Amino acid sequence: MPSILIIDDDPVTRGFLSDVCAHYLGHKVSEAASVKEALALTRAAAPDAVLIDRRLGDGSAEDYFKALAKTDPSALGIPKLIITGERPLDWDADAMAAFGVAGYLVKPCRLDEIKAALDSALPKRTAA
Repeated sequence: MPSILIIDDDPVTRGFLSDVCAHYLGHKVSEAASVKEALALTRAAAPDAVLIDRRLGDGSAEDYFKALAKTDPSALGIPKLIITGERPLDWDADAMAAFGVAGYLVKPCRLDEIKAALDSALPKRTAA
């Protein structure tokens, strides 16, 4: 069962994503409301994927990525999906790809969009 770290400072959005990932998709979920909390959780037990809001109360998704790159470059390999309300998305796609960003979802997200994004981002597992 893949583990998903959900990082969002809005408790309603975080709760929705957590419910979708845990109950609808069957993933193990951990939650963070800030960059600081997310870094601690990632360092303690690296998730299989990260869903992160673009803007957080104590920083941004980019701040989280840069901090990971400094302290644990292997964490850049964790697939990350940005959740944003921005449209059009203003970002440097090459820089985001270097941080392991596999894509983005625009709020509000539908269940099928979340499932498709995670299915695409998560490493394919082969049966042993």
